[in-house]
Amino acid sequence: MINNYKILSLYELQTYKDSNFIVAIIQFQRQKVKLSKNYIFNENLSLGVNLEVLELQNTKIIESKTLAQEINRFQKLKEINLSAWNIDLRQLLQMSQLTKLSMNRCELRSAEALVHLVGLSELSLDSNPGIDITALQHLVKLTKLSLARCKLKKLENLHHLINLNELILNLNENIEISSLKYLTNLTKLEMDECGLINLEDIGPLFNLVELSLSFNYGINIASFTHLSQLTKLKFNSCKLISIDTIRSFTNLVELQLYCNNGIDITALQYLARLNKLSLENCNLVSLDALRSLIQLQELHIQENTVIYLEPLMELIKLSLLEVEFNKIVDSITFQQHPNFQNFELGHQKSQQKTNLSKQTQ
Repeated sequence: MINNYKILSLYELQTYKDSNFIVAIIQFQRQKVKLSKNYIFNENLSLGVNLEVLELQNTKIIESKTLAQEINRFQKLKEINLSAWNIDLRQLLQMSQLTKLSMNRCELRSAEALVHLVGLSELSLDSNPGIDITALQHLVKLTKLSLARCKLKKLENLHHLINLNELILNLNENIEISSLKYLTNLTKLEMDECGLINLEDIGPLFNLVELSLSFNYGINIASFTHLSQLTKLKFNSCKLISIDTIRSFTNLVELQLYCNNGIDITALQYLARLNKLSLENCNLVSLDALRSLIQLQELHIQENTVIYLEPLMELIKLSLLEVEFNKIVDSITFQQHPNFQNFELGHQKSQQKTNLSKQTQ
């Protein structure tokens, strides 16, 4: 029966105007309700007094302009997604019980009204260009913060957020990052396409486990080679040539280096724990440096000029290999690999890529 469920998903509905049906659903007092991308009557939402999670991103509330007032009646609400809503943040002041809030693409100009949401541990404000984030310094319980594509130039007072574990700053061009060195509890940091060159302020972040710095051209990776806890690292399209210092990251299990044309991958031989490696479009000819990566399970080397796959023969854990658009000449020999006995080179058809390495037998 429907009242035995705790999760309700209505993602597939495009337009649903049967208010009686919505009332019936809410009256079962769901703990989690998803109404994303739907049209609903917000006067019915207030019936869900026990709701804990409410997702309303991209939802059209019709016949009322008082959405925030209705939501304030949810005394047990802990998580809410209001992305793509143009809403006055001041109407959320009573929701001090919230722990997770997403307001991406909401045309916000300031985060000032959020200072009253002192219980927040996760906050996403992506794609609010020009937003003033100064007030976020008061949300000291934050552990996850996402501010991608906000046209930020400085990280005003974020150094107060000492409990942050995850910080997403992608697509903030030429951002000044000196405040980062104080966020020593960070375990995950993403700053793709931020126009970064000098990365010295990342150096003190010894607890980082995941780091993504893709599309930052000309960065100097030598300044943080002592981040020994890193397990996932992304340097895609950074115009890297020498990566000799990457040998210091001996705990890496996942590494992405695609679109670094002419990169010297010799140092990869020291990353014995790698199980996922991406080297697409790097103008590679030889894979000799990969012979020692005995833990490797996935390898992506599309769009290179690799001739021989023989260096991979001893990588017995390798089960996913993508090699389209290379110059492989030993594909038949490679069929002796225990996981690729059905290996065949594919062909380009109508400008579409096809898998050159297929399934395991």
